[in-house]
Amino acid sequence: MEKETIKEKLEHLINILKSKESVLIAFSGGIDSAVVAAVAKIALKDKALAVTINSPLVPQEEAKEAVKVAKEIGINHLILEGNELEDPNFICNPTNRCYFCKKGLAIKLKNLAKEKGFKNVVDGTNIEDLKDYRPGRIALN
Repeated sequence: MEKETIKEKLEHLINILKSKESVLIAFSGGIDSAVVAAVAKIALKDKALAVTINSPLVPQEEAKEAVKVAKEIGINHLILEGNELEDPNFICNPTNRCYFCKKGLAIKLKNLAKEKGFKNVVDGTNIEDLKDYRPGRIALN
């Protein structure tokens, strides 16, 4: 089987996103979520919304960087307040604490998507992430 070119991969991602009709993107401003946001902006225009969770666990510089990156992309962007430290399952610090953290964030994002009329919530998970032990990934399904 022939490997896809970068252009073909980009076209494939654009087509996938177009098929979703509208997306809310879990947006950290890092490379993975920025690529998804940029391509979603191309594919869906104003039917794509980047959302950053502002949390006590996220350095303020990272939140500021997310705002800057979203502006550069030209995508609509919201900051949603979150506080994992209010979840007793998270603060007891179990080995699967990432599950509880991501579950709480996923619920907030899904609720916001429903409220704003977005049909799907997406993130920048890549194929390499799927090879690692990441209990937080389970929470997103």
